[in-house]
Amino acid sequence: MNFRVVIDANVWVSAIINPHGLPAILKQLWLSDRFDVVVCVKLIEEITGVLTRPKIQTKYHVSSEDIETIRRLLESKSIMENPLEDFGFSLRDPDDNYLIGLALASKSNFIVTGDRDLIDSVAIKDELSRLNIQVIKIADFFSILDEK
Repeated sequence: MNFRVVIDANVWVSAIINPHGLPAILKQLWLSDRFDVVVCVKLIEEITGVLTRPKIQTKYHVSSEDIETIRRLLESKSIMENPLEDFGFSLRDPDDNYLIGLALASKSNFIVTGDRDLIDSVAIKDELSRLNIQVIKIADFFSILDEK
């Protein structure tokens, strides 16, 4: 059985703007069915919203086709779930609470992120760990996949 993984928008955006970095490798591993990705409408909207910013499109040569491709891919290949809205604790940035709610609702094993607030918060990591959810960086997730 595959791991269920919530991947933060910052990782998806990095995978699109840098096709040779760790986030792009993570995307390829997902496409190779090494794990399952869980998304929600808000996460897809956040990813496409960032990618449609003129500064991002100009600097990184992101086309409308690139954005549509990732949107369609996420909608068709991922597990779509509605995040829990109330789970008893909150992040410093409440705009990211939906990621926790999504992981909880979907019974995900991991949240993969580059967000320092999530990675560095011992209290949040401890709370989620008791619920069998790990908040980790991409490189740490690769190590776990290698062990699987």
